[in-house]
Order: sequence, then C-alpha cells, then structure tokens
Amino acid sequence: MKIIIFDFFRTLYDPDTDALVPGCTAVLQALHERGYLLYLISRAELGRGGLIERESLIPYFAEVKLVAEKTLGGFQELLDAPSVSRADSWVIGDYLKQEIKYGNQAGAKTIWIRSGKFSGLTPDIPLEEPLYTVEKISEILQIIK
Repeated sequence: MKIIIFDFFRTLYDPDTDALVPGCTAVLQALHERGYLLYLISRAELGRGGLIERESLIPYFAEVKLVAEKTLGGFQELLDAPSVSRADSWVIGDYLKQEIKYGNQAGAKTIWIRSGKFSGLTPDIPLEEPLYTVEKISEILQIIK
C-alpha cells in the first residue's frame, strides 16, 4: 500500500485567506484515484478540527490525526503499518523543521510546498532537505504518479 501524509495548516489550508489553497481538492481527488491512501496530521489547535470539517476534507482521508504536537513517532506510526511501502509513500508539508524532517527520518519521500510563512527557510541539517520542492500544491501531480 502506498500512502501520502499531508500537513493541513498552510499546506492544504491558507489561514491568511481563510480558505483551502487553490487546487487542493483536485489534487486530493487525483491522488486518491492514483491509488494512494491519504492521511492528514495537524496540530489540534485554533479549531483546526472544525476547519477540516467545514472544508469537507474528511472524506479524502483514511485518517485525520489531530495531535498536541507533531513528532517523528506520529509519522512513523503511519509508515510502519505492515502493508505500507515506504518506497512508494510521501510526506507533504510547508515546514522543513517538522513535516519534511520527520518524513525523511521515517524513510518516506518528501515534498516541500515552499510558499507562505515558511517559504524563506533553508535546511539547517540534511534531514530537513526535501526530495522535491514546489511552489503550488498542483505541482505535486507532476511528481507523484
């Protein structure tokens, strides 16, 4: 089984516009149709659970995990499932210091969506270096087949 773990805040949802990033639902639908099982990890703050429901995202995901803090263990738990192929799995997020770092540590492929608040960051250590960098979420469909 191949999975994709998404971050929510600033990856799928833009708090500055109070809306999903352009192209978000089309990308989720396309990845689902390509046979990927989608997961969402987000910090449980600022009413994010309500935002996810409001934006009608729950049907796209096999599981939505709202956590007090993102940790390597949260990503490993999903990638360690017996039927998951790490070689065919991805972690996608906007923050090098968490999603990209944890995805790399857990053995998944990583895509950094470099836009918004964290777009000026640079990797401080090799584990923060994404496999791919895109500017818009729609660009990941050219990478993940």
